[in-house]
Amino acid sequence: MQLISTLLLHLIPFLSSSHSTPKPTKGAVSSELKTCSDIGQSFLVKGGNAADAMVAMCACMGTIASYHSGIGGGGFALVRLPNGSYESIDFRGAAPAAMNSSLFIANPTFSTQVGGLAVTVPGELRGLEAIHSRHGKLPWSELFAPAVALARDGFEINQDLYRAMTTTIPGTKIPTDFVPYDEEPETSFASKPKSFLIEDPVYAPIFSKNGKLLPALSITTRPTYADTLETIAREGPGALYSGKLANQTVDAIKAKGGLMTLADLEAYSVHIRPAVSLKYRNHTVRSCQAPSSGSIILSILNTMSGYEVEHSDVNNHRIVEAQKFGYGQRTNLGDPQFLHNITTLSKKFHHPATGEMIRSRIDDEKTREPEWYNPEQYDVLSDPGTSALVAADESGLVISLTTTVNLYWGSRIMVPESGIVLNDGIDDFSIEGRTNAFGFHPSPANYIMGGKRPLSSMSPVIVEDPKGNFLFTSSCAGGSRIINAQSQIVRNVIDFGMTALQALAFPRLHDQIYPLFTTLERDQPELNFTGFSDADALALLDRGHNVSFVPVGYSVAAAVKYTEELGWEAAGDPRRVNSGGSVSL
Repeated sequence: MQLISTLLLHLIPFLSSSHSTPKPTKGAVSSELKTCSDIGQSFLVKGGNAADAMVAMCACMGTIASYHSGIGGGGFALVRLPNGSYESIDFRGAAPAAMNSSLFIANPTFSTQVGGLAVTVPGELRGLEAIHSRHGKLPWSELFAPAVALARDGFEINQDLYRAMTTTIPGTKIPTDFVPYDEEPETSFASKPKSFLIEDPVYAPIFSKNGKLLPALSITTRPTYADTLETIAREGPGALYSGKLANQTVDAIKAKGGLMTLADLEAYSVHIRPAVSLKYRNHTVRSCQAPSSGSIILSILNTMSGYEVEHSDVNNHRIVEAQKFGYGQRTNLGDPQFLHNITTLSKKFHHPATGEMIRSRIDDEKTREPEWYNPEQYDVLSDPGTSALVAADESGLVISLTTTVNLYWGSRIMVPESGIVLNDGIDDFSIEGRTNAFGFHPSPANYIMGGKRPLSSMSPVIVEDPKGNFLFTSSCAGGSRIINAQSQIVRNVIDFGMTALQALAFPRLHDQIYPLFTTLERDQPELNFTGFSDADALALLDRGHNVSFVPVGYSVAAAVKYTEELGWEAAGDPRRVNSGGSVSL
């Protein structure tokens, strides 16, 4: 196919000439905000390590990109220690003790997306605490200073943030078409119904002025949040889980109809588990255990491991088929604290015999009806407001982290006294008796129970070369598309030897069984992005796939790679205007 050669030609302008500059030696970081990546890199320069850089980057991300992440949310981290051992850190939000599915069954109008009932106990700070206390070098109190300065002195409403802001106007869909920087900010929204960012007295001072959303490239501040970050820097992560900040959080949730208590906050803790792993073409790929979907990434790779490495029409078909079987498996996953067979089940997903069985059910000439992939017609939930960050240093410490407040601005509750945006993680559970938007039944493995953590697509990844040395790490945002994006990014690195940036920039295809579409990323000239061709789409159509082209940006990743030849590479996803990596010399 012409696709691979065309893409690599388009990628040449992005690539640096690493042979003409000194190799970075201290490490590398990446995120969807170059500003935050630079902050992480600065702590590597100061003598810190990947753990310090990660805490600082997360604090920055939650300040600028509060629409998708922050200390009011939670997620997962995969950590590779310098000695080559691994740990999977689960800091996913947990349902308050008083919550269960029957609450929503008895009251169908109750929202899992907006208001106090939508909020799970936030876990991000406890997750960062675990990372820093176990692996950090610099004082915790120093790591928040850059984020405090941004919140207090001001940060730019970048293009990605502005696009998110416009989605809060009633009737406006999430914009997916790229808007170049040199165009005037959209002003026609002023005549439409008002956004909650304008009408809510807590959000309005940050995101609006004179009854209109602030335009792109303008400056805003979050002084209340700056005070909160200073408190957390001074008093430690526990400040959010007991005392003044905790009381303020519970009061804000209860004022919006929620059931969270101080006891829920005080009882929250992270779960540290072994990573899941797969041998893939002599490389070792690791990810996080459930309720992360890391084992589904490994399942897709396990299926593809039995095929020849090639770019072809049949290869695209096989990838889609492997994805469908993976998403069929995913409907059985949930919180292992409540489902005791999950660890054994997930290992079965990426056992060689399972891959062989799935390949025997893949017909190279045609796709099948949904039931062929054993999805049991259960819903596939999504957490689209996600943030992806990676950090690695010269000691061998590598951290891949994904965190979220779930939908944009989560529950839409910002605690008035602290400026913390609270998640709507309850929406990632299945509700007994309530079908999803496509009319499919909820997954019993993911029903709400007090203290339970909802199933998530978040799946950080770390790859080692055949000698056991660190090679590559990526983290991805994009809700249910994370799984397929990560599996394709890993194949780009291992199967096709791509650089970090090439692996991210290569176009992605996606199929999760329901809804009944296979989506292909299309050309995006404004981003110098080459997508799939009409010929690629027709080849899938000929095999029975229901193909649709989509703009880029539904999944967004960050990556770091290290080789002796090129040294450190840090890449932000070209699908985001403001993304970028940083390396330390």
